[in-house]
Amino acid sequence: MPPQRRRPPHQRGGGGRRREREEAAEAAERVKKYIISVLRREGDVYEAVQGILGTVDELSSITQASYRKFHELVASSIDNTMYILRGAGARLEEAKSRLSVSLTQARILVEYQKARGQLDQYWAEILRHYIDTLHGIIRDAGDENVLREILERARLALDALATLAYLKKR
Repeated sequence: MPPQRRRPPHQRGGGGRRREREEAAEAAERVKKYIISVLRREGDVYEAVQGILGTVDELSSITQASYRKFHELVASSIDNTMYILRGAGARLEEAKSRLSVSLTQARILVEYQKARGQLDQYWAEILRHYIDTLHGIIRDAGDENVLREILERARLALDALATLAYLKKR
């Protein structure tokens, strides 16, 4: 069962900025655990996605532009890799290599946006964690069918993060 949503900080009273940061850090840790659950095929994907979305009242806001750049890069890479895998004579290593390059670009983008103040530390941690976890799982994928399933789940997690970012837009 997904966690219950908490009231927004301005409705809870007391605690101030420190408490908000603590809650954002705790929410970021939960989101990272749900990402692992989705990508590693551990547990119910529906409940994990609901868990990601359930942190909406605790995470800090994010600019739509900063998340959109990340999302477009990773989503197009996943979609292109899925297309490659559907083709006749699909080459697993080529698909994994291309995806690895795209994930490296996404990691650089996250660091750049964090340095410019477009991402706070919690969103940066979540996005880094997504990239690093996905990269490790893809590297170990042994055949096209396994990679396809990983990419389908990666897209679900990415879209859940997009929904969360949209709900937290500033």
